[in-house]
Amino acid sequence: MTPEPGLQGAEEQDEADTSSTPLVPARIVEIRPNETARDLRAQWAERLMRVTAAIAEAVTADQVFQAIVGQTAAALGAASAGLWLVREGEPVARLRHATERSEARGRPMPTLPLDGPASFPIADAIRSGELIWIGSPDELRARYPQVSPPSSPGAHHAVVCLPLAIPGRRLGALALTFDDERQLGDAERTFLLLIGRYSGQALERLRLLQDEKESRARAELLHDLAAAVITAGRVEEVFDAALEAIVRALDTERAAVLLHDADDVMRFRAWRGLSKDYRRAADGHSPWRRDARDPQPVLVLDVELEPPLLAHLRLLRREKIGALGFIPLVFGGRLLGELVLYYPAPREVTAHELELARAIANHVAAAVARFESLAELQETVHFNEMFTGILGHDLRNPLAAIITSARLAMTRDPGERLRRPLARILSSGDRMTRMIDQLLDFTRVRLGGGIPVAPVEIDLATLVRQVVDELDEANPESALRVSFSGDTMGRWDPDRLSQVFSNLVANAVRHGEPGHGVDVTVDGRPEVSIRVTVHNMGAIPARRLPKLFEPLAGASRRPEKAQGLGLGLFITRELVRVHGGSIEVRSDEASGTTFTVTLPRVSLEPPRS
Repeated sequence: MTPEPGLQGAEEQDEADTSSTPLVPARIVEIRPNETARDLRAQWAERLMRVTAAIAEAVTADQVFQAIVGQTAAALGAASAGLWLVREGEPVARLRHATERSEARGRPMPTLPLDGPASFPIADAIRSGELIWIGSPDELRARYPQVSPPSSPGAHHAVVCLPLAIPGRRLGALALTFDDERQLGDAERTFLLLIGRYSGQALERLRLLQDEKESRARAELLHDLAAAVITAGRVEEVFDAALEAIVRALDTERAAVLLHDADDVMRFRAWRGLSKDYRRAADGHSPWRRDARDPQPVLVLDVELEPPLLAHLRLLRREKIGALGFIPLVFGGRLLGELVLYYPAPREVTAHELELARAIANHVAAAVARFESLAELQETVHFNEMFTGILGHDLRNPLAAIITSARLAMTRDPGERLRRPLARILSSGDRMTRMIDQLLDFTRVRLGGGIPVAPVEIDLATLVRQVVDELDEANPESALRVSFSGDTMGRWDPDRLSQVFSNLVANAVRHGEPGHGVDVTVDGRPEVSIRVTVHNMGAIPARRLPKLFEPLAGASRRPEKAQGLGLGLFITRELVRVHGGSIEVRSDEASGTTFTVTLPRVSLEPPRS
């Protein structure tokens, strides 16, 4: 080994800012007769401190890589150096950083196979975890004939490959070359092993920080996607959110969502950056059968090397697609569709990216299944409502025939023996007629047609008086009191308002305390509206009040007195609304129950769609 320069001027070099100036390789210092072993150990310790301090101060990945490579090369006086790292689960080592002199002598291999038939010093160091030192070109030729060194001036004469690892995990290797032949001494070995340990710890710290950063970003992205899925009113909004998440997280500007249609053909439903020609050609294609169970992602890392795609290479080249990723949309074991990722050049999809893509696909699949179920439910409800409306309409004719026949029989003086059954038929027929009318009104509201009204000029006091008189005759055990004030004229549909107040007063009689009776007031003193209240003693349970006007909400209240379908208050509210008015209720044990109907004086029939 050629004698090295001494340490003259070392103090001045220590004070220099080495972080902003090119690293000048320090030559290995040999022991001279007047130097002690303690001096040499101090020199190596100083170099180790420089390297470890630079590594400790590094924050970003590039800074850590530069500190490991550059500082180690400078401390050993290496001619060139490079850092190769291994991703967990991948059979290759990738070049992450090299010194400028390494670049000048020829770009180092960007990737090195770890499991291939050919052997390389770096790969062997990573696999074995042992330091590899090759002191001369002859030794390099003997051990690695496929890496025969060049014989040109400046060729490397010694090579060292330092494995970087932590317990249970291989991280990569640091390779250094030297311009002269040299043998590995105890000092260099100890120095290199310590550098390997510190570097491994720094790389693992960097990996953990990166994993934490990626996990946080992934959590935020999936949280945003989940929020978008939950609040989406249409499935298209879910598609847009999913494509935005893919662009943000998976390093691609192009992606698509495809779903099976009613004919079980995979069709494009949403996309970014894809031409019409490509979509037309790719429509209907899928890497899985329609009945596939537990389908797995399919990754095409290079479309040029995929035999099934050879017939489509011209289209793929024109579309600038070099790699593809198919992620299945599966819910409840059923294949619903797919997410497709498009990359402009051949590319590997990392395990982290694949995991994230599958998480996005799971959100989309769950949302698609939810919207499908909702659509089926709405279709079923719509069909049931149409059926109910048709049935109610068709029941009118036979019911009218029954009522007409009973009335005709009553006019023929059938005698006491038949009069009571005929009266019962007429009473039940009238009640069935009201139920059918309610059912038809309910169906009109649910199907979006609305309840038709025909407003005319009427006196609301007269209308309410007629309703109360009819109910008074039918309910002699309950006192009905009515009062009027102000101007009670207005423009409304008399038949529909008769239905409103008949229902409210009848409910008050049925559910109130018989000894107290029912009070009905018509207040026409306001200029632009009129107010009608119906009051009885008796309280509605507080838990029922918020949904009292919803369909079937009152069906279970005092079931022994129920005489309808539980649609009365719902129809009443809709009839008041269609007149442009409002209805509210107050109820407690002390003051009883009061329904208040407020109507504008002029009610126009709403326009039909």
